[in-house]
Amino acid sequence: MKNMENRDLTRSNNLKLVLQQLFNHDEISRAEVARVLGMSRSTISSLFNELDEQGYVNHLGQGDSSEVGGRKPEMVQLNSRYGFIASFNITHAHLYAGFFYLNGEKILYQRKNILEHHNILDLLATMSGYLDEAIANDDTIHGLLGIGISMHAVIDNGEVIDSPFVKMDGISIKDYFTARYAVPVIVENEANLAAIFERDFDVDAPTSGNMVVLSIHQGLGTGIIANGQLFTGFHGMAGELGRAQIYPRDGHRLHQVSRIISEDILIAKLASAGSLDDIDYHNVAQICRQPTAAVEKVLNNFADNMGLLLNDTLMIYGPQKVYISCNLLELIPLLQKKIKQAFGSYNQNVSVEFVVGARYISMLGAAAIVTREALGLQDFKLHFRWPLELSKNEDE
Repeated sequence: MKNMENRDLTRSNNLKLVLQQLFNHDEISRAEVARVLGMSRSTISSLFNELDEQGYVNHLGQGDSSEVGGRKPEMVQLNSRYGFIASFNITHAHLYAGFFYLNGEKILYQRKNILEHHNILDLLATMSGYLDEAIANDDTIHGLLGIGISMHAVIDNGEVIDSPFVKMDGISIKDYFTARYAVPVIVENEANLAAIFERDFDVDAPTSGNMVVLSIHQGLGTGIIANGQLFTGFHGMAGELGRAQIYPRDGHRLHQVSRIISEDILIAKLASAGSLDDIDYHNVAQICRQPTAAVEKVLNNFADNMGLLLNDTLMIYGPQKVYISCNLLELIPLLQKKIKQAFGSYNQNVSVEFVVGARYISMLGAAAIVTREALGLQDFKLHFRWPLELSKNEDE
C-alpha cells in the first residue's frame, strides 16, 4: 500500500513538472521535456497523454528537425482555452477588472470609477455583473477557474480586517464569491499582490527571493517576498509600514509615515508650489519637468524622506531589491532620479527600481496567484508574461 502511495505521489509530482514546462514555454516538444526533466520518453508520453485527456495540451504540429536531421518533433503548448481567470483591484477611486486565459493572454479589461467609502453591496453587484458577462461569453473548456481580488486593506487569510475605503458591514467577500461561483477565491492586500507580480513577472527578480515593494498611493503599503514566499506576518500586519512613525528630514515632530509619503500629500504640495488650479496627474507631472524653486524644494524634501524610508526598509526587511510602485512617480523621472540619489547617500548595496505600469500590477499579481491555484503549481517556478495590451489603456 505504501509503495502504491509513493508511486501515486511521484506520478502526481511528475505531472506537475510537465505542466510547469508547458506553462513556461510558448511551445515545446515531448522530447525536449524529457531531456529537461531527465525522464524517459515512455514516461513523458504517458504523462502527456494524461494531461491531454484533461484538456491541458494544444497540439501545434511538427516543428523543425535538428541540425543533424532526423524525425521532426511534434510541438505542443499549454491549451490557453482550458479555462479563464478573473482578477479585480479595488482602489479608493477605481475598480479594475481583468479576465485572462490560463496562459495569461488578456480576454477583457475594464475600469469603473467608484466613489470613496464604497458601499460593499454595490461593489459586489458590479463585480458580479462583470463576472456574469465574462461567463456568458466564455469560449473555454472549463470556464471560470478562480477569482483573485486585490484591496487596499489589512487582510488575514482572505478576510478583510480593516479597510480605509470599503465599509464591510460584516460581509465576507471571499465567502460571497465562493458561494456564488464555486471556484477558489483569493482576497489579498494590494501591496502583497504587487510583490507577487514582481516575483512572478520580473525576469530580473532577485535570485535570493528576497524583495520588497513599496506601494505608494493614498497611503503607503509594503509587500514582502522572503525566500521566494509572500510574508504577511501576524494577522496580515507585516506590510503596514505606512502606520509606522518617523522623524522626517524637514521637521522635528513625530509623524506617521503615510502623512509624509503618499501620492495625495505629494500632489497637494506640488500643486500648491506650482499654483495649479486644475489638478490631475499629468498637470502635476508637467510642472516637474522644469521646476521652479518652490517645486524643486518639494521634490527635494520628498526625495530625502524617501531615501530615509528606503534605508529603514533595508534595515527592517533585508531585501536584495526594492521596487517602488506609484502611478505619479512613473510620470516624474526627475523625482525618481532624486530619490535614487537620496538613497545612494546611505551607501547601501541594494538596487531600487521604479515599477512601470503600477496601476495594473496588483490585478496581475492576483491573476498570477489564482493561476497557480488553478494549476496546482503554487510552489513551482513559473514564467508569467506581461499582457502588453494593457499598456495601451490610459487610465489617468
